[in-house]
Amino acid sequence: MAQPHFDFNIQEENIHMELAILPSQIFEAGELVADTRRTLDEYKRRLELAEAQADGEVRADPVAFNILKVTETAISAAVDLLPTVQTLKQQIIESKHANDVVYATASALDAKRRSLESLVQLRNIGYFAAKNS
Repeated sequence: MAQPHFDFNIQEENIHMELAILPSQIFEAGELVADTRRTLDEYKRRLELAEAQADGEVRADPVAFNILKVTETAISAAVDLLPTVQTLKQQIIESKHANDVVYATASALDAKRRSLESLVQLRNIGYFAAKNS
């Protein structure tokens, strides 16, 4: 999915345009948050499944995994060392980061919305006219 570009700056001279496009930007950011959260959840689900399968394989043939004495710690360590598990754990880290970034984007757009609302209120009370005279 192509990452949309969001402008967090406010162009005071085009406040009407800023207000017009902001709802769709907030929606896009919200969709991105939901999409990245879904991806993160999917990787977590895959990791649980991979760990369960690996756990069964290790318990079925511990010697194949260089386990001489079968303990929960040894099994857990063997499962953690499997490339599939390592890959999924890295994908979870990257997916969490992506989710955090788009969540920050959504938060920044909300801050922009509040700033625009404040600017409109200031204009309505004549703040800028009094300041320039």
